[in-house]
Amino acid sequence: MVAPVFRFINGELTVSIENVLYRAHAEVTGGREGCAVAPEGGLDLKLTRPKGLDGKGENGTNPEL
Repeated sequence: MVAPVFRFINGELTVSIENVLYRAHAEVTGGREGCAVAPEGGLDLKLTRPKGLDGKGENGTNPEL
């Protein structure tokens, strides 16, 4: 297990992890009724609010989780 490294840079506390094995990036558009996509593939989600949160109850991923 790799421990995080804490540093002060320009008066701000930063946290980094040494020996990074994997990085991921995803983009979310449309807010709670949008989509989340990873440019590399492997993630393409439709975001929808459940009825309990004033949504339409459509199939999709709850953006609140």
